[in-house]
Amino acid sequence: MTVRSTLASLLASLAALSAGCKQDVLCPSLGACGGGAPVGVNGHTDATWVLAPGHPSCSEDLYVPAVDTRLAMQGGTLTTGMPAPEPAVFDWCVLLVTGPGAGQDIEVAEPRFYYGEGPIGFATLKFGMDGHFSSGITRTGTFILDFPAYCMRAFGAMPGPLDPTDPNSPVVDVCTRLQVPLRQRGVNTGAYQNSVCDANTPELRAQLGLDGAADPNGCLCRFDLDETGGPAGTYVMEPDSTILDFPDSVNSNYPQRTTYCLQGDNLKLTGADGAYLFDQRGLRTLDLVRVCHDNTECASNNCANIDPVKGTGLCQ
Repeated sequence: MTVRSTLASLLASLAALSAGCKQDVLCPSLGACGGGAPVGVNGHTDATWVLAPGHPSCSEDLYVPAVDTRLAMQGGTLTTGMPAPEPAVFDWCVLLVTGPGAGQDIEVAEPRFYYGEGPIGFATLKFGMDGHFSSGITRTGTFILDFPAYCMRAFGAMPGPLDPTDPNSPVVDVCTRLQVPLRQRGVNTGAYQNSVCDANTPELRAQLGLDGAADPNGCLCRFDLDETGGPAGTYVMEPDSTILDFPDSVNSNYPQRTTYCLQGDNLKLTGADGAYLFDQRGLRTLDLVRVCHDNTECASNNCANIDPVKGTGLCQ
């Protein structure tokens, strides 16, 4: 998905709403049957819950504009003699400034890795009888940074050596040159992998299933997202089939309510009153299954498919 295509979808949705249409609920509630605390069974104090095949999550499709980090005086600086970037450097280029790069990388000011919303690929929640919980929620997906010709060429970027430190390096186009530092920075963060940049041609747009006109002097850069977050803290079971969480995080330290339905070894969670689950942007529901090491950890007394390396399986 791209910023442009997401914005177009948003405008189309707004037009439909203004015409009297109502958007369908993408993530309906998974229910609030209650069922007791989601902790261990048969004398086990803790329980770990995960997404598994047939146990999905659901996230709303959001348009989330990128935050201009220059407003907090955190943007990059230009080299001596380089013209100051125009506002379009953020509006369209997500802070990217490219230059001739003689003897150095093509980047003068590095872009931000930006994505509007990522689906939940993996999730692990642990609830203890001592009232503590922890979570690991991983967003995954492949996303696109669409850099128009202005972003790539306004400050003098040209084809050049793939490796500026190697005098025998082959000469490549500006998109391939940008791919090198972009991929390295993504690897360094640990969350953004496999960055690839190519010219924005009609053939590539068709291959990626993108609408809109091609821009052969611009670049489409793709990257894989694998970003893990999620709070830890304390929780309280409430009588109306809700769990009240108190995260420890300084960025999200206000109480959060979750409706739940616990049936045997299956735990269904929904953000209460339309709230996001665990304050994770867009995340509405999680359908989880209990992790086990042996049969005694399952309400069903059936711990199946135990991994010989990890020593864990799933209750069935």
